[in-house]
Amino acid sequence: MGRRAPASSDIGDCFLTRIVTPRDILALTADDPRSISIRLNDFTWKGGRFVFADEADARAVAAALQDHDRNREAA
Repeated sequence: MGRRAPASSDIGDCFLTRIVTPRDILALTADDPRSISIRLNDFTWKGGRFVFADEADARAVAAALQDHDRNREAA
């Protein structure tokens, strides 16, 4: 099974929650040591900026979602 990460974002007074896989990612950047920004290949939700409790958590999620081109080739 491939790598996946849960993502939750607030939209008004509601929350959008989904599972994100490396195939969903168009761009992933590290804004600072505790956050990442992702842009998704999905017209219903374009992604967002996610802040984590510590650097290790941010790095772990970024690592799980990176290299989507390599993962596509392996599939």
